[in-house]
Amino acid sequence: MNNNPRAALREQAEFAFQRGVQAADPKRATLAAIHAHFDPNQVAGDLYILAFGKAAVGMAQAALEALGPFEPRRVLAITNYENDTQCDGIEILAAAHPVPDAKGAEAALCAEDMLRDAKDGDAILALVSGGASALLPAPIDGVSLADKIIVNELLLGSGLDIGSMNIVRQSLSRTKGGGLLATAAPARVISFVLSDVLGDDMRLVGSGPTLSRAGSSDDALEILQSAGVCKQC
Repeated sequence: MNNNPRAALREQAEFAFQRGVQAADPKRATLAAIHAHFDPNQVAGDLYILAFGKAAVGMAQAALEALGPFEPRRVLAITNYENDTQCDGIEILAAAHPVPDAKGAEAALCAEDMLRDAKDGDAILALVSGGASALLPAPIDGVSLADKIIVNELLLGSGLDIGSMNIVRQSLSRTKGGGLLATAAPARVISFVLSDVLGDDMRLVGSGPTLSRAGSSDDALEILQSAGVCKQC
């Protein structure tokens, strides 16, 4: 035990910090969750793994480790450039964050194509983490990628909280607000979500690509108007 009060306090602070980092480790958390809540032997057909967000690679690695000898048909991880790394058995696509880019649009199309390949009886293990909103830009008809980039930049400078921003993003995207869930039908989707949102509303993490929308288009319009982002739209 350290008899120096300042040094002892520093040791306690470092210990608390390290325990916090360990508790938030994406790979560790995903491994424990899959072991506890998913049995690949209950999948009648093929298993696909789709990970997206800043923690996508670590979560995909954890999924493969948890599955053991069970081999998925395909493993796709979409993450930001800073976390791009090569891993055996994982197809990794990198894109820009927090402002989306063309690589992200290509990655979103790749994810949609993979989900459409899944058939009835197949299962998709969806691993969602923060940052997925920017990494999967898939604008709806009538909205271009350039439009989405402008909107995203306006949102980032608006002072809105992440929940409000993601409600707006859901209204402009094919993938967000349950979009990927609809694309995967009739295959079963099992989601593991690593929350970076205060209050842990899973519909808002990564803009909820495998969950229901957190708000309507009218809600999104009201948010934009109240923030002064869109006074006459």
